[in-house]
Amino acid sequence: MVLRGGKMRKFFGLVCAGLFVAGLSSFARAQDLSFGVKAGLNMANHTAPIEGDTYKMKTGVAIGGFAEYAIDDNLAIQPELIYTQKGLEYEYTSGGQIYKYKIKLDYIEIPLLLKYSISPGENVCPFVFAGPALGILMSAKSDSEDIKSICNSTDIGLVLGGGVEFESGVSIDLRYDMGMTKVWDVEGEDYKDKNIVISLMVGYKLPS
Repeated sequence: MVLRGGKMRKFFGLVCAGLFVAGLSSFARAQDLSFGVKAGLNMANHTAPIEGDTYKMKTGVAIGGFAEYAIDDNLAIQPELIYTQKGLEYEYTSGGQIYKYKIKLDYIEIPLLLKYSISPGENVCPFVFAGPALGILMSAKSDSEDIKSICNSTDIGLVLGGGVEFESGVSIDLRYDMGMTKVWDVEGEDYKDKNIVISLMVGYKLPS
């Protein structure tokens, strides 16, 4: 069986989601596991605008939860499940007239992060993290028009960031989510756009 284009991406997405669920199930049997919730603000855009077009950042929200499995005092694996709003504000000129659109892309994103805590046990603990993320497209609109049919159904990305965690369980992190997959899947076209998102997140680790 040969999988091509969108079918390959869907297959890869299902495999990643399955591995995530299997991994989380194994984590759930461990003692060094904690859970939490988080929410924040996104500043989203796309890479590679066509010459003459203007891309501007679009604000959105991100909200979800996470699990944290401690490997040792400093190192942890942190899978997350996040509803995140991406997209951009798009502007171009044709025939002397300026056209403006707001592209709204909503994903369920599953980052799998490796987290390093610099001073565990302190009242304020800085940390850094990095890891891959799988995004599953839930909806796509250009203003009010549904454009999901011309978008890739998955978005594979890389998440990098850092922040601080307080003794109370509250954390603040700043992250950069760099898409590796082209956003558009238009027959006969080769658009280069990829998602990029800067997020400021506030989290709370639930008491164990």
